[in-house]
Amino acid sequence: MPYVFDRFRQAQDANTTKGLGLGLAIARHIVERHNGTIHTESAGEEQGATFIVRLPLLEDVKGSSYRQRTCQSGLSQ
Repeated sequence: MPYVFDRFRQAQDANTTKGLGLGLAIARHIVERHNGTIHTESAGEEQGATFIVRLPLLEDVKGSSYRQRTCQSGLSQ
Protein backbone atom coordinates (compact mmCIF):
# COMPACT_ATOMS: atom_id res chain seq x y z
CA MET A 1 0.00 0.00 0.00
CA PRO A 2 2.68 2.49 -0.98
CA TYR A 3 0.26 5.25 -2.04
CA VAL A 4 -2.30 5.07 0.76
CA PHE A 5 -1.16 8.40 2.29
CA ASP A 6 -1.07 10.32 -1.03
CA ARG A 7 -3.50 13.18 -1.51
CA PHE A 8 -6.57 12.45 -3.65
CA ARG A 9 -5.80 8.70 -3.69
CA GLN A 10 -8.92 6.53 -3.61
CA ALA A 11 -9.61 2.83 -3.93
CA GLN A 12 -10.74 1.65 -7.34
CA ASP A 13 -13.85 -0.04 -5.90
CA ALA A 14 -17.07 1.63 -7.09
CA ASN A 15 -18.52 1.44 -3.56
CA THR A 16 -15.74 3.54 -2.03
CA THR A 17 -15.68 6.59 -4.30
CA LYS A 18 -17.10 8.93 -1.65
CA GLY A 19 -14.88 11.70 -0.33
CA LEU A 20 -11.89 13.48 -1.76
CA GLY A 21 -9.14 11.08 -0.73
CA LEU A 22 -7.57 13.53 1.71
CA GLY A 23 -8.21 11.89 5.10
CA LEU A 24 -5.05 9.79 5.40
CA ALA A 25 -2.89 12.53 3.88
CA ILE A 26 -4.19 14.93 6.54
CA ALA A 27 -3.65 12.32 9.27
CA ARG A 28 -0.04 11.84 8.14
CA HIS A 29 0.55 15.60 8.11
CA ILE A 30 -0.80 16.01 11.66
CA VAL A 31 1.23 13.08 13.00
CA GLU A 32 4.43 14.30 11.33
CA ARG A 33 3.91 17.84 12.69
CA HIS A 34 3.97 16.24 16.14
CA ASN A 35 7.26 14.46 15.31
CA GLY A 36 5.52 11.11 15.03
CA THR A 37 5.16 8.41 12.41
CA ILE A 38 2.21 6.66 10.82
CA HIS A 39 2.27 3.54 8.68
CA THR A 40 0.01 0.71 7.64
CA GLU A 41 0.18 -3.06 7.50
CA SER A 42 -2.09 -5.43 5.61
CA ALA A 43 -2.19 -9.16 4.94
CA GLY A 44 -3.43 -8.43 1.41
CA GLU A 45 -6.36 -7.30 -0.64
CA GLU A 46 -9.76 -7.65 1.04
CA GLN A 47 -7.98 -8.43 4.34
CA GLY A 48 -8.32 -5.03 6.00
CA ALA A 49 -5.50 -2.90 7.31
CA THR A 50 -3.86 -1.88 10.55
CA PHE A 51 -2.70 1.70 10.97
CA ILE A 52 0.11 2.32 13.45
CA VAL A 53 0.56 5.84 14.83
CA ARG A 54 3.56 6.59 17.03
CA LEU A 55 3.88 9.90 18.85
CA PRO A 56 6.70 10.95 21.17
CA LEU A 57 5.97 11.07 24.88
CA LEU A 58 5.65 14.48 26.50
CA GLU A 59 7.06 15.41 29.87
CA ASP A 60 4.88 17.31 32.29
CA VAL A 61 6.09 20.26 34.36
CA LYS A 62 7.44 18.00 37.13
CA GLY A 63 9.47 15.98 34.63
CA SER A 64 7.56 12.71 34.81
CA SER A 65 6.58 11.19 31.47
CA TYR A 66 3.06 10.42 30.42
CA ARG A 67 2.50 6.70 30.19
CA GLN A 68 2.37 5.11 26.78
CA ARG A 69 -1.15 4.18 25.75
CA THR A 70 -2.12 1.48 23.32
CA CYS A 71 -5.36 1.63 21.41
CA GLN A 72 -6.66 -1.17 19.25
CA SER A 73 -9.67 -0.71 17.07
CA GLY A 74 -11.27 -3.14 14.69
CA LEU A 75 -13.80 -2.35 12.02
CA SER A 76 -16.07 -5.00 10.62
CA GLN A 77 -18.37 -4.82 7.66
